[in-house]
Amino acid sequence: MLELDILFRPFVEACFIRLTPDMQIILDELLNQDDIELLELIQNPESIPNYTPLIRTIIQFQKTGTFVEFPPNS
Repeated sequence: MLELDILFRPFVEACFIRLTPDMQIILDELLNQDDIELLELIQNPESIPNYTPLIRTIIQFQKTGTFVEFPPNS
């Protein structure tokens, strides 16, 4: 889905190395979701708490172009 590529590609290219190893693993798990599930997670980040901080970080990066890592369960 193009919308997901537009959201995730710039983040991965710019920020992957800045993520903690645990967050890198979570990002890999997140990106292995099918497109519909991934879109639902983006629209409702709190639906799976394990992904919430990372999704918030990705959305913030997309909006501002800055990397701000959200703490777990924030």
